[in-house]
Amino acid sequence: MDKQELYIWFYTPARIEEFKLLPLYEDYWLSDKYCPKKQVSILGDWVMYYPPKDGFPTYDTRFKMPEILYLHIKSKVQPSFDWFPQNYNLKIVSESFLNFMISNQLYGRFEATELKVFGKDGKEFIDKKFFVIRICEFDDNKFDFHIENKKRAIGCNKYNYFLYPDMQLKNCNDKQNIFFLDEFCYQDSIILTTDGKDYVMQNFNRPELYNLEDYRFVWNNQYNIEQLPDMVK
Repeated sequence: MDKQELYIWFYTPARIEEFKLLPLYEDYWLSDKYCPKKQVSILGDWVMYYPPKDGFPTYDTRFKMPEILYLHIKSKVQPSFDWFPQNYNLKIVSESFLNFMISNQLYGRFEATELKVFGKDGKEFIDKKFFVIRICEFDDNKFDFHIENKKRAIGCNKYNYFLYPDMQLKNCNDKQNIFFLDEFCYQDSIILTTDGKDYVMQNFNRPELYNLEDYRFVWNNQYNIEQLPDMVK
């Protein structure tokens, strides 16, 4: 079987600051309460739900996602993004990106709840509809990571965190072109096939895409824009 070309969508802190597409970490908060003036931490047990450990689907009401979540942005950044990772399994996505996921056989493998987005002036953004999704089934088992060629992630020497420049899909499936991994260095990224990459570039706003082979350099230099490889264009 021919090796499938793979690409990675990953927002580096260096280019986030350059492109002004996403708010900086200190300029926003996600909450399960409407709190425009002061950040209120998420206290509900739902945010601690970890599907590989807690099981999926879960019937424990403690882990049920709220019906509405709130994103407060305290900078001038306009929410024109389509995908905004929050942690290993929580992502903010636009409605069009949500539909892209569903069309790629991911329906039933994530949960989604409505997101209301508010700007610095307290006004709600209504030009684009957003959701918070919670990934419940990851795609790690669909990849051969070729661990014999793994590279240790810089800054993670005391942890077993690695990058896999030669990873590839075990089987090509034209119906799924987007993949989410639970592997640490890939939790805030999306893996795309060539078809997935082409669709993303044509339909979504300013994706930060890299060739798979370049990702180890991207990860290790994500705060230094001068050391970052070129994006896929």
